[in-house]
Amino acid sequence: MARLVKKICERIGLPEITRAALVVAGHIHDLGKMGAYHLTTLNVAEYEGHRAQALKQYKAPLRLLEAVQQLLKQLEAKLRQIEVLVELSLKANPTANFEKNSQSPMDDLLKKAGGTMTLTEAAEKLKISRQALHKKIYAGNALGMMHGDMIVVPTIQFVSNDESTTILGGIDRVAKLFKDAQAGPFSALQFLAEVDPNLGKSPIDALNEGDVEKVEQAAQAAGVPNAVNLPAQAGLGYFRKSLEDIIKSTKFHPSIEKRLIDRQAEPPLAENQWCIQATENTRRLREAVQKAMDDAKVDALVYPTWAFPPRLIGDLNTPHGNNSPRLSPPTGFPAITVPMGFVRGTLPVGLQVFGRAWSEPTLIKIVYAYEQATRHRRPPASTPPLPAQP
Repeated sequence: MARLVKKICERIGLPEITRAALVVAGHIHDLGKMGAYHLTTLNVAEYEGHRAQALKQYKAPLRLLEAVQQLLKQLEAKLRQIEVLVELSLKANPTANFEKNSQSPMDDLLKKAGGTMTLTEAAEKLKISRQALHKKIYAGNALGMMHGDMIVVPTIQFVSNDESTTILGGIDRVAKLFKDAQAGPFSALQFLAEVDPNLGKSPIDALNEGDVEKVEQAAQAAGVPNAVNLPAQAGLGYFRKSLEDIIKSTKFHPSIEKRLIDRQAEPPLAENQWCIQATENTRRLREAVQKAMDDAKVDALVYPTWAFPPRLIGDLNTPHGNNSPRLSPPTGFPAITVPMGFVRGTLPVGLQVFGRAWSEPTLIKIVYAYEQATRHRRPPASTPPLPAQP
């Protein structure tokens, strides 16, 4: 509606302010058509179901506008903070060149860790080939990372004496631990360089003292298996140990700040009444579904994946009606979706087959037999078939 209103207003030459008001009205009208019910004034007046849904959704436009206002306030506050920081910095050093002096978190960490060498310099220091060192880094037996357009090797991992330089014992185990967790080398370097509360010292100092197993235990206690390595352009892949750490970091979009703070205020899972109720609901649903299938003596439940034909891209008015999350996700029981044919000539529809816990072998037999008997799937015209295997 909003798109059509805008085109009509432009065609008949209405003033810009009038056009904007009508487009906003069109967007608000479209909000009433996003679900299974078309919430027009007439429908809401005549049908009880529409009226009940309207009572749930009539404040949606207001909530959207409130969210925008809240985001603008947060952005304004952040801008004020930046302005204050810049003013203070200029007062402290009026000739400062921020462009030259500014460093990324990666630069700060690499400097804190004692600097880096190029791959060639590090290989020469270790008296091995560049290829051999690259293989060690790739295998997770040494630390190295992309910084800018080149591989750099942190010097914090080297131990030197009068005759030679080697990689500190235990670096390979720590680097491998982070690599296997897909936490990335920058996260491993941060862990090694900063004081760890479980060790009372930095892990690199503990490795220098030979406490390899304690360092591994400290890495696991810090949550390495749950670490996430961010792309270099997104900033340093620091891993966070808790939601509280994430909130303190302020490294998130302002629009989700309230949501994070609200979650942090919730009691622990074992004491959270919402979680306790959700767990109980899951148990009851599982038992009810299991009993219904046992009473009916069926191996599986079969139903359309969607209750309506698929929407075209950009269509926000046609009812959708997704059935796939109704039973399988909340119960944890398995379900498989297979092609069921086409509607309106080219729009695909699916059939979902749902079963008891651990019934995957039975479901696979059912859906395979259905696929072979119906042959509903059509290979996409834009993708040629794969070549036959020799």
